[in-house]
Amino acid sequence: MSDNPDIVITGGRIVDGTGAPSFEADLRISGGKIAEVRRGISTAGARVIKADGLYVAPGFIDTHSHADLTLMLNPQADSMVRQGFTTSIIGLCGISGGPVSKEKLSDWKAALSGVVAHYAVSVPQVSWNWESLGGYLKELKKGGISLNVGTFVGASTVRTSVIGVTNREPTKDELEKMKGLVEQSMKEGAFGLTVGLDFAPGNAAKKEEILELSKVVGDYGGLYCSHQRNGSDKLEDATRESIEIADESGSRLIISHMVPKMGGWGKGPGLIKMVEDARARGMDVVFDDYYETGSPVSLLTLLPAWAFEGGTDAMLDRLSDPGSRERIKKEFTGPLATVVRSGRWDLITVTSANKNKEFVGRTIADISTEKGKDPWDFALDLLAEERGTVEFVTFFRSAEDAKLMITHPYSLIETDTCTAAPYGPLAKLKDFKAYNLYPKLLRTYVREQKLLTLEEFVRKTTSFPAQVFGLKDRGVIREGAWADLVILDPVRVSETGTFADPAHYPVGIEYVLVNGVLVVDQEKHTGALPGVVLLSGLGRKGHRPVDPAHTALA
Repeated sequence: MSDNPDIVITGGRIVDGTGAPSFEADLRISGGKIAEVRRGISTAGARVIKADGLYVAPGFIDTHSHADLTLMLNPQADSMVRQGFTTSIIGLCGISGGPVSKEKLSDWKAALSGVVAHYAVSVPQVSWNWESLGGYLKELKKGGISLNVGTFVGASTVRTSVIGVTNREPTKDELEKMKGLVEQSMKEGAFGLTVGLDFAPGNAAKKEEILELSKVVGDYGGLYCSHQRNGSDKLEDATRESIEIADESGSRLIISHMVPKMGGWGKGPGLIKMVEDARARGMDVVFDDYYETGSPVSLLTLLPAWAFEGGTDAMLDRLSDPGSRERIKKEFTGPLATVVRSGRWDLITVTSANKNKEFVGRTIADISTEKGKDPWDFALDLLAEERGTVEFVTFFRSAEDAKLMITHPYSLIETDTCTAAPYGPLAKLKDFKAYNLYPKLLRTYVREQKLLTLEEFVRKTTSFPAQVFGLKDRGVIREGAWADLVILDPVRVSETGTFADPAHYPVGIEYVLVNGVLVVDQEKHTGALPGVVLLSGLGRKGHRPVDPAHTALA
């Protein structure tokens, strides 16, 4: 990075990431870092970026990404850097790049393909030539990446690596092996532990199991990040469980996706009070949230954990068995539970199918009515015919709750999605948030609705997450900090894709620099891969630093 010529950004208005009012100044970048911040910097011998009429801010930090595998297929991370992201935190919802034992790899691949659409696309294309989380990170770094990446270790990944995809409790010996894998991952640079307790295979884990794994993370001063058991009617109980696990384990806590789903609409104020009460007791608790909808998800999330045992063929056999079908309907407790049990199949829109492309863009309710079938049976028939490769998106979150959450001072803003590109191995991915989420939020919440000032939005997406993850020299514009920067036009920034046709890059994100290197130049990707793998700096048991400093993988 030090071989690159200096860059001087002139004429821009600086939003430094702290929440302070913006100000006019020039910036000099040298050796990958911010060398000067003042007016009238000499441009001699430097590449000059004229930012007149533009705002210069720290690069956005995506605090909740599922780009673990898509980054290996598209290291340029086109859709993310074009949104202004310079750092991505991965390993969320219990799913991480490792540890994965060779013996249980096929089980893990089958389970992943049944979670979210981009895993169904990416899992078959990735060469799994590592077992540990550290091995995954080395493999990721080997080819280079366009943005910085830090990771959690996923509890579902650990569980599968030891006992496979099965709906039972681990034995005492198995639990010790799981704890050992978590500890090894913390030593390899993980920022903490994540869980996905609302879908298979993570929903098979009971509180006691998660608590034991979290105690390992607590010993290292790490984070416990909880995708909770319920996002709707029992959301208070789920949030209480998350807080109790963090409190008893000594972990810091991030509650994922705290915007209530259908069945929990209007619960936002009560959930915020639970967080504020925990903080008043001295706990370190924050939460993340996003827009009203989720990412495209596999329709396989309709199935409980036991339905996946034995692999894809066994799962398909169960879909054709009347007894298994009735058991699936009866025992279904996944993230769509409230929507399905309320009969709101009109909230579930098909986004991808291989054979039945005519269904894309239509709701399950609409198609099943046309076919004269019960929606449940139609959905299971569709899964069987498509061999599980059906994705959907659902609009089950409350816009009012989303606004309340996103403006709270202790909320982080996430994407909850992957990296994508309209070309190459990820071209099949159709995810609006992967391309357009932050520009849409800037347009709607900042420019139009004025729910947040630009300074507040930037703080929530830069210095605040940097503080949560211990990234001491990122997320701010100051001399000596790494030059992770975004230069944007606040008047023009906007999404261009739609939920029906998402694969279009936003406008108004003019330049993006990662570690002082231009990755986006006049809204075009340069092909540069200057990103680094960030390690937590929590690798010493019992160290528990108050303000942990991260490092980078050598």
